[in-house]
Amino acid sequence: MISDKVIKKLINRRFVRIEVLIKLYSYYLARNATYTCALEQISGFFVLNRYEDNLKSTTSITEEKANAINFFINNIKTSNYITIGIDGDNLKAIQVVNGALIFYRKEVLEEIKKAHLGLTEIENNINQAYLLILQLLIEWSNMSEEIFENPSYRSFISNYKPISLHKNVILTQLSSCEELNKHAIKINAIWKQNIDIVDNWFHKFIENDTTLVDINLSCPLQILQNIINNVIFKVGVIQDFFSDKYLNWLFFKEIVWSMLNATIISAFNKFKSNDESKFFKLFEIDLEVKKFYTSLIQITLDNDDSLESILKEKVENWTVDRIVLLDRVILKLALCEMKYFKTIPVNVSINEYISISKIFSTAQSGKFINGILDSVSESITN
Repeated sequence: MISDKVIKKLINRRFVRIEVLIKLYSYYLARNATYTCALEQISGFFVLNRYEDNLKSTTSITEEKANAINFFINNIKTSNYITIGIDGDNLKAIQVVNGALIFYRKEVLEEIKKAHLGLTEIENNINQAYLLILQLLIEWSNMSEEIFENPSYRSFISNYKPISLHKNVILTQLSSCEELNKHAIKINAIWKQNIDIVDNWFHKFIENDTTLVDINLSCPLQILQNIINNVIFKVGVIQDFFSDKYLNWLFFKEIVWSMLNATIISAFNKFKSNDESKFFKLFEIDLEVKKFYTSLIQITLDNDDSLESILKEKVENWTVDRIVLLDRVILKLALCEMKYFKTIPVNVSINEYISISKIFSTAQSGKFINGILDSVSESITN
């Protein structure tokens, strides 16, 4: 089974920072879209209606709309609602603005909850991908058995040489493990809806043993290691499938690969020694890692206004709104660490987020972010 040492190496603070960046970037995008939608709800009410008996002037409606929007903007971060009319006793206008406030606050709260669940989602995705690939191997084993049992193939076997995966003792261990299969069903790590894809992959990449190069075909462990390394984790269409299914596949695929290799080795050793111990284990992120993830998200959101103010002071001849959103989120996270995470050296935080910006943002972002963080670091360290 994958060791705690390997887990700590793969799920490090760089990994957590990237996950927080992705989740907060999604949060800010959703918040901006919700803000725009709420303003549109308010603006849609304040339009000139030529069929009303008491026809208002365009100027009057424009003023009322401006007042309503100003109230909304000034109170979106509070718990306040309108209790007196924008337009005297215009109850409908009050309801529209209060409705926009309720809508905005509810949607933002939901997005914050999603952000906090990000690491749990990663944990679930890792386990689902891990079990999906184990089930994929089992499905291919079943298909191999069907080929050998089909009389129409027997006359071709001498030239055709299909791989006898169904005789692989490791896959026998996997397919007969009730606990593994129960977990797969529980988290929907099954191929029932995509069995045609599984079949297509089998005939393209597994069926002919020319796929397996320079290995001992009598060694069940080498066969599966080759399939995992040179087919599942190398063939483009299979990797595309997992990339489409999991947004962060590129960042956690190495963890899944490590889990798979640890599992097949454990299953093989169990077969050789008749060991009764469990040969697979689901992935679980360390509590300290989860704590760092949650703290980084919450402290950044709690201090969003103050972090924004720091950026305004340091960005010369620019408004903060002109900074690419992704760079703004990177800067806020870096500033948050520098200011509130006293156990992390400031230069470590700066270097980490510059490196992350080079991976995710534009070519010029690293230099831009470095300049701002350098200018802030002295005041923060003092």
